[in-house]
Amino acid sequence: MPTTCEIQIQPATNQTGYQITWHHPATNHQDHFVQTEHFPTPDEVSRLWLEPKHQLEIGQKLFRFLDGDARHLARALDQAAQQAEILTLHLRAGAEVADWPFELLARDHRFLLPAGVNLVRRVSDWGAVYDICLEFIISFDFQIVLIQI
Repeated sequence: MPTTCEIQIQPATNQTGYQITWHHPATNHQDHFVQTEHFPTPDEVSRLWLEPKHQLEIGQKLFRFLDGDARHLARALDQAAQQAEILTLHLRAGAEVADWPFELLARDHRFLLPAGVNLVRRVSDWGAVYDICLEFIISFDFQIVLIQI
């Protein structure tokens, strides 16, 4: 069974950068941080990622972006490796970063996908688990009419 982490990326409120939230479903542990550096510029995303000679560089930058100072991604990879499992990342990225090439994630001069990481992009809330409280008030006014033939 793979080690799973859920990552949500949203624009940070009241400052430049992005709020990155890491959730570990197995332990229900959640942590978040604001990343104000290590993210690619719009020019890098739109122009350079298509060029093979720049893909490793962008993949390493995206790794540092998700990793943060607390080394979230590195720790998750190490934990999965200790358990001889593949790390599955469920990524929910806000509109500004939804088209960033996270498939190019790279560490130590090598790409992580598909050998060490499965990347699942969540593009909507479909399939999300919600606590829903519904109240039904059922009232039936009916008559039974029997007809003999």
